[in-house]
Amino acid sequence: MPTRIISWQQLVLENDPDWVRQSLNPVVWEFSNGRRFVDPAQVYAPLPDSGLINDGGVLILADSTGWPTTDTGLQSGMLWANGGNGGIITVVPGAVLPHPGSPPIFFGNVTSDQVLLFGAAACPLSGPTPGSLQIWNNGGILCVA
Repeated sequence: MPTRIISWQQLVLENDPDWVRQSLNPVVWEFSNGRRFVDPAQVYAPLPDSGLINDGGVLILADSTGWPTTDTGLQSGMLWANGGNGGIITVVPGAVLPHPGSPPIFFGNVTSDQVLLFGAAACPLSGPTPGSLQIWNNGGILCVA
């Protein structure tokens, strides 16, 4: 009787064809002590509805519940939902520099609550690689590459 040798990857790809695509976009989790964990492959645990919309490269909130709706009283670099502009995620002006140890945040692998938690310090100030879906700070408005 012939023996068939298969690899673990063949089994995964046959059962979950999206594994490769999902493994290329890491998920970032932040713990209560401030440490961040980058989970490179969410193989069997899809994210819940993110509450974010990519509107032609501009990041928009589907639901602004729990988000500040004005920048009054917020420190520079914090985020708020600009309801007057259709839910565009806006950065409070001031000196906002990206945190040097901050991993990139990708649209589709992060929820609106996580974006609010990370703030603008987790986003680069210049446009990342087009098509990478990385979230970045485009002059005070969060955009998707």
